[in-house]
Amino acid sequence: MATLSQSGGLESATVGPLVQKAVPTLIKLMYDPSVVVRDTCAWVFGRICEITPESAIAENSVQRSAVPPTTQYNDLQSLLCATLQSVLRKVTPQDAPQISDAIMTALLRMLSSDVGKAGGDGGGVQEDALMAVSTLVEVLGEGFVKYMDAFKPYLLMGLKNHNAYQVVTSAVGLIGDIARAMKSKILPHCDELMTLLLENLGDTNVNRSVKPQILSVFGDIAISIGPDFKKYLDVVLQTLVQASAAQVDRTDFDMIEYLNELRDGVLEAYTGIVQGLRGDNPTPGAPSPDLALLEPHVPHVVELIKIIALEPEHSDSNIANCAGLVGDLMSAYEGKFYKIIDVEPVQQLLVQGRRSTMAKTKQVSNWATKEIRKAAKTNQNSCYTLMRLKNHNAYQVSDKPYLLMGLKNHNAYQLKCQSKIQLDTTRRSTMAKTKQVSNWATKEIRKAAKTNQNTIPEAPAGSSDQWSQGRATCGYQCMLGIRQPFLKPLLEALINGLKAEPRVATNPFLKPLLEALINGLKAEPRVATNVCWAFNGLSDAAYEMATDSDEALQPETYCLSPYFDYIVQRLLETTDRPDGAQANLRSAAYEALMEMVKNAPRDCYATVQKTTMVILEKLNHVLQMGTHITSHNDRTQYNDLQSLLTSRYAYTQG
Repeated sequence: MATLSQSGGLESATVGPLVQKAVPTLIKLMYDPSVVVRDTCAWVFGRICEITPESAIAENSVQRSAVPPTTQYNDLQSLLCATLQSVLRKVTPQDAPQISDAIMTALLRMLSSDVGKAGGDGGGVQEDALMAVSTLVEVLGEGFVKYMDAFKPYLLMGLKNHNAYQVVTSAVGLIGDIARAMKSKILPHCDELMTLLLENLGDTNVNRSVKPQILSVFGDIAISIGPDFKKYLDVVLQTLVQASAAQVDRTDFDMIEYLNELRDGVLEAYTGIVQGLRGDNPTPGAPSPDLALLEPHVPHVVELIKIIALEPEHSDSNIANCAGLVGDLMSAYEGKFYKIIDVEPVQQLLVQGRRSTMAKTKQVSNWATKEIRKAAKTNQNSCYTLMRLKNHNAYQVSDKPYLLMGLKNHNAYQLKCQSKIQLDTTRRSTMAKTKQVSNWATKEIRKAAKTNQNTIPEAPAGSSDQWSQGRATCGYQCMLGIRQPFLKPLLEALINGLKAEPRVATNPFLKPLLEALINGLKAEPRVATNVCWAFNGLSDAAYEMATDSDEALQPETYCLSPYFDYIVQRLLETTDRPDGAQANLRSAAYEALMEMVKNAPRDCYATVQKTTMVILEKLNHVLQMGTHITSHNDRTQYNDLQSLLTSRYAYTQG
């Protein structure tokens, strides 16, 4: 009987054998003359790709419900914009400049049309176009400067489009992207941008969700232009003081969440200002004189951190931003404000950060703690410091045996169970240095295990005491914690598993399955829609199985590589089907195309490049259609087609 997972569905391990038996029959049924049978089979393939380990599809299903005809063209335009983004995310930085002129020309044409103007009907298109520009900025970096003069009027237009707060949000985020990419080259444009950002902060008509992002962008601009931010410092600091004093109804969870977001924006702005005024290459022992401008404001900043620390509703991002700001203040001012920062609320907040399950929060909190300890060596006047230094000296003595363990790793390798237990205890110590040194000593022991064991030792099964002693003398058993008689066959099985080919690649049903699915793209719209859904899962599965442990590393190839070009061509043909408006087929085809491009390995890059030009050609064709639009419905459909192209294009640029 099939078992159920904790999520309430069938376990993939249970379903796997059943799927292997059913796939040949399902492939045959994909050619059945009955559309109902083909539609059901296509749906089943979609479910298979969602449930089985070979697919492990992410939640990205395609709507299969009927959509009124008047909105079909609108959806198409949105999908085309998404496709443009998808393609852009895959284009390499070396190739991006070769196509960036054509892309920006198309996007500027879109933004200059009537639908792209503030107050018009094209808010969605304007938002998607700005997102596509953001993707292009990320790839071009400082090279985007040549487009800034032509693009800035449309960026300012987006900031003024208060009727569509999503557009304003995209424009604000894009300013941050441009600042990080162009760095000091954004300086000639800062006056206009800062003026509009400050106006939006004070405008009650602007949606409140935009304002935390505006505050954060102040920090991005400060980092980019460095000491030149001084001309905006007074007005920005005044704005930050007002924002940090905001209070909300504590019984309204939505307002508490907004307050946390607002404080994140304030903290990120302060962090950016500190880093910007400090400069890129600070001289040790000689803080930048520009930091003196912020110095009178530091007590207020610390007070805000203490307020956040004492409030139980603070978020994990609040902790991370507070810790980062504490570290920057200690580093930039070289411990000058140590006495007002090294207080109980701040220390407790950093303890929470070090215990956080979020890697970034933990990392930043550890760094801020180290900066405070560094200042403690030169600021030993407060009682808090003296007490902590006494503790420091106490555990420094207790660390010596474990330091010797690390220095004499080959001897430490012979430690018995009692020493191993002592290491386990000290690694759980609350004292940072004790924990750090003990972890290091443990690593040295494990290193010795690798160099002192040419073969895996066989040990007879014995009492639990014998096994405990074995764990202390064998690095592998220490790591795996399993009994010795089973260790060797287990490792051999793991090594053989690493040599095996991916399951999807060796699946004899892969080729006939792909043939059946591609044939299904020519079937009735409801069948083809489900086929597109199945392609989403297959592409995601193939990528996951080919990806190394380093998730950021793009695989060189995967099992769909021999069929990649053909699948992409068939999906492009599907987007042009005359009946694509039925059963949401055109949207489903673009979604599948986006997934294929997003999950493309390196050896499929040539196809991704060709797809870039195809999508750009489609976008230009849609822009030409704009001159023939007369009715409101046609205008809505035209907007969606633009959005669809632009958002898909961006994926090929990353």
